Amino acid sequence: MDRDTRRWMGRVAWRGAAGAGLVALPFALLVRGALFASAGFGCPGWLAVGVGAAVSALAASAVWFWVLRRLGLELSFVALATRAVLPTVAVFCASSLFYLSGTNAKSPEIRAAYPCLHPVLRLAVGTLRLLDPRIVLTDIDRGPSSYAAMRLPRLPASSHYRQADGTVHAIDLRTAGRGTLRNGLVRLYFEVLGFETLRHVGTADHLHVRLPELTG
Repeated sequence: MDRDTRRWMGRVAWRGAAGAGLVALPFALLVRGALFASAGFGCPGWLAVGVGAAVSALAASAVWFWVLRRLGLELSFVALATRAVLPTVAVFCASSLFYLSGTNAKSPEIRAAYPCLHPVLRLAVGTLRLLDPRIVLTDIDRGPSSYAAMRLPRLPASSHYRQADGTVHAIDLRTAGRGTLRNGLVRLYFEVLGFETLRHVGTADHLHVRLPELTG
């Protein structure tokens, strides 16, 4: 392989990585911004979602404005943000917050419990579905008696219990039959965004994901 070919391949790889990064940035800022507002500043869940959505929409508008300018198209930044990007972000947030497919839930009970999950975790799950449509939630809402039913020690406190804000702050994800690489990437996804994870065996091997404790 000659030097010019290597340079061409390097440019293609760099541009591909840069393009993927620009596409992923608004989604990452959506979840990370909401989590930071919630865990860092103690914002209520729905307000935290609004913060994340605003940051995401601003970033996506900037990216698209730059792309369109590069293509020679003249467009108002404000018009782009308010008429195209912000409605798109709102629709995506709504689909993440209020809908969980039956294929992404272990049982109808898990799907029914989805609305009680903290909104920031719902955003994270909705965004993850874009990358891994076959992700399966195996547990959300529990009470102290749930642990007794599973023949596990009854915990005095758990992120699976309803918290002071009325929502559940943890989920369990299926790991069986999904492969080491896929499970590792899912765990990395949550940790990069700022969530706490734990791979452990209770009644079955699963990945436990929860909101970090409020700081400050």
